[in-house]
Amino acid sequence: MKSTRIDGPTLKHLVIYPDNYVSTKLYPIVILLHGFGSNMHDLAAMAPHIDDKNYIYACPNAPLNVDLGLGRRGFAWASIGTPVSKNEYLNSQDILLSFIEELTDSLGTPKNQVILGGFSQGAMMTYRLGIPRPKYFAGLVALGGLLEAEFVPVNKTFVAKEQPIFIAHGTLDTVIPIESARTAKSRLEQVGFRPTYKEYPISHAINHDILSDLSSWLSILFSNMHSQESI
Repeated sequence: MKSTRIDGPTLKHLVIYPDNYVSTKLYPIVILLHGFGSNMHDLAAMAPHIDDKNYIYACPNAPLNVDLGLGRRGFAWASIGTPVSKNEYLNSQDILLSFIEELTDSLGTPKNQVILGGFSQGAMMTYRLGIPRPKYFAGLVALGGLLEAEFVPVNKTFVAKEQPIFIAHGTLDTVIPIESARTAKSRLEQVGFRPTYKEYPISHAINHDILSDLSSWLSILFSNMHSQESI
């Protein structure tokens, strides 16, 4: 797979093209949001292990620069445990929406052909951005994250219950405990969602089994979409 770094107007990011990429062909886009203190290269490494032929992947740097100590720096969608974090999340949401608009325009990809996903804080951003905007995304992927109660619609009537969501979490996770994922699943099901939910005997990480299950989920999702379009 070929990776290209782009210093875009909103966010620096990597675009990873499938093997045997054809510029005139329409490819779904899988956007992957990294966790706190990481960077765009982190989840980019997942792409060949998910599917190296059928999708374009985009991995942006989060907008907030953070000091990790010992001369190391990373990026975050918001700071942790500070009074300004709520405003930082809101700012990151606005920036991400602009980034996605720029990305889909440049690649000519319809919004209903975009998957939004992330790990840890990136999964939190996925929930925040994706659940209120079902028409923007073909599906959501939350790996090792948590769903804040305020982002679960209260009124079942207005929930886009058919929005596909893939949740994966490690049962040995001590950063974001497994109970957070189980609570997210329960909250979503209570208002009518039917998320695909998986647990794995790992810590706060992503392993081959997760990527294999995610690959299958994506394949079925887009196969079903194409079947419905042809009816």
